Parts: sequence; C-alpha cells; structure tokens
Amino acid sequence: MINSLEQSFINKKNKIDSKLMEFIVPIKANSVLFAAIDHSIFSGGKRIRPVLLLCTFEALSSSSNEAALYAGCALEMLHCYSLVHDDLPCLDNDEFRRGKKTTHTIYGADIGLLTGDALLTEAMHTLSIIPKDMLDSSSTLELIRIITEKGGLYGMIEGQALECLQKDPSTISKNTSITIMTNKTAALFSAAFMMGAICAKQTPDVVSLFERIGICFGQAFQLADDYKDRKNVNEKANAFQLFDPVELISMFNSNISEAKAMLSKIGLTQNSILDFVFDWLEKQIPNNEL
Repeated sequence: MINSLEQSFINKKNKIDSKLMEFIVPIKANSVLFAAIDHSIFSGGKRIRPVLLLCTFEALSSSSNEAALYAGCALEMLHCYSLVHDDLPCLDNDEFRRGKKTTHTIYGADIGLLTGDALLTEAMHTLSIIPKDMLDSSSTLELIRIITEKGGLYGMIEGQALECLQKDPSTISKNTSITIMTNKTAALFSAAFMMGAICAKQTPDVVSLFERIGICFGQAFQLADDYKDRKNVNEKANAFQLFDPVELISMFNSNISEAKAMLSKIGLTQNSILDFVFDWLEKQIPNNEL
C-alpha cells in the first residue's frame, strides 16, 4: 500500500511530466527535431532530480511551486541531453535505454547529437523565462549559474571526460572513481537540492548546506546503483567490481548519515518529504549488507 509520502513523490513526478509536456508542445509546430526531443524526454525517466528539487522547495516553503516547476523541468532537460549524448556511438554507443531504442538508434547519430544540443539550450531558455512575479531576476540568474556549473565543465562534463580517459577500468584508482562519481552523478543531484532552496528564497548559507547534502545523496545514489549492477559483466567501471565492498558500503552509509545530520541543522519538521527520500535511498542496499 502506498503511503502519503510515496504518493507525494508520485504526484511531483506527474507535475513535472505535465509541465515538460507543456514546454515541448510548441516545439511540434516549430522544429523538425520534435519527434526526437519527445522520445528523449518521454522514454521512461523516473524524474528523480526534478522531484528532489520540488521536495527541497516544499520542505522549505509553503508558497506556490511554479518557479520550482520551471527549474525542475530545466534540470530534467539537461539530464536528458546528457543521456542522449552519452548513448552516442562516439561515447557509450548504447542501442537501448530503459528498454527502449536510444535516440540516435532511431533518428541517427547526427540528429541524436543535435537533439542533445537542443535540450541543453532549451534548459537554459526555460530558466530564462521564469516570470519575475514568480522569482526575482537575481535568483533566476543564480539558478542558471548553478545548472551551468554543476552540469558543465567543472561538474558533469568533467566527470564524463575523466571517465572517457580511463581506457582500462581495472587500473582506475579509488580516488579517480570517486572523482568521476562526484562530478558525473553527484553534481546534478547537488544542483537539484540547491535550486530547490533558491526557489524557496533561502539564504546563501542554507543553499551551500544543500549543496553538500546533494553531493552526499548523489554519491550514495551512485553506490546503490553500482551495488544493484555489481554482477553485470557489462558494467566495466562498477565500483563494487573494482574495490572493497565493505569500504564502499561504509561510504554509502556515511554519506546518508552526514546528509541526515545536515538536514537536522536546518530545522525541518520531522517526517518531511526529504526524510522519506533519504530513508528510501538507505533501503537501496539491504540492511544485512551494512
């Protein structure tokens, strides 16, 4: 039976999906890329990042979340762009994602490349058109700064580039693996928490605290993902295949504990949606493994 917090999570995903559809409808009449963009966005994504953004916003504010919906959609567009490009022949050359054909497999590598480009730029455009009566201009600029920093050269792109340079996964050091994880995965999760706090008009100190909370969540999320795929021989850079599982699980547990401790400093009400989020993440590696 679904409890109220789980239902809240589902409702937020549905809100993001509805808003994303609202944003891409005009593309149908104006761009030959519509079909590829539609496929790239609506091919089964869980919307974890934008939902976390909404969860953070609602844990900190009782106001309307319209600006946060804009921000969440922009973050999801950027995430989708990264997946489309990651699947391209020049990178992972994946034929399927979430059980469906990848964008470049259906539409060609050239259209796949351009679709990713379009989603990236549309993410920035979406933030730029947040109405001023929803969010002041300085906060909107801060959202753009964060998404470009965390999703750009010093965040996700750096992590992807560093991963590309590892020609033999068996020689990857633990520190390099953690750096890749922090940049490629945790950076966007960090953006989600920070952008939610900005939409809730929090102080820079609180936003910085959520930056660290997001890094902890992202690292733990990637470790949980690697744990689930630890027996998959096709996962060549899986941390659980390369390093001591006991140490990795300790790191997983430590990240969650640190994030929960920081959340308690902010003074959120007990049993907030963010508590549910971290309780859910904690269960992704069974208790008997901790």
